[in-house]
Amino acid sequence: MRLTASIILSFVLFLPAQNSFAVAFCSLRDPLLHIKELYPSYTSFYSSVVDVNIIEATVSLDQYKLPFFLHPKEIGKHTVYFIDDESGRIGIVHPRSEFGQWGVVEIVWALSLEGEILDYRFQRCRDPACKDALSESVKELFKGVSIGNLSRLFNAEGEITTSTAEGFSQSMFETMVKSATKTLILTASFLGEASS
Repeated sequence: MRLTASIILSFVLFLPAQNSFAVAFCSLRDPLLHIKELYPSYTSFYSSVVDVNIIEATVSLDQYKLPFFLHPKEIGKHTVYFIDDESGRIGIVHPRSEFGQWGVVEIVWALSLEGEILDYRFQRCRDPACKDALSESVKELFKGVSIGNLSRLFNAEGEITTSTAEGFSQSMFETMVKSATKTLILTASFLGEASS
């Protein structure tokens, strides 16, 4: 009887821990730090839990014939951050996680109100290539990319292109392309309504 109670108690205690890890992967653990680095002129921000439309996200994936899929748990509610400065709203911060060669990579994407990548930071990354990914040559591969010009990241067959940044890890590049593309697709499904 005591053994059964111990097993049940262990199981109950494990469940909340599992859920807290899931939440951490799609939110900022230090919003002030990341937002200040991504938007130095910001004066305020607020977070919002947005509901991503599964139909719109799936249609976008099909439309662009992308070589990967969105897992059902990647669609649904997401925490995004709306950034303001003295002139009004200036951008969005959308943290996303993606599995890479060295485990989960958490990337904090900064987007314009038009859904264009402005910059990014890493919240969690064990890949040795993460340091190189913060170089200007790699950042230039992503800056300005939007859902309307994904062809910068994919070839005519819909495959991820080869990184043009000298010496940069192709594996890390592919992880970042997947994260960036999913971020753009998911953000586009709520951007018009949320940014107005």
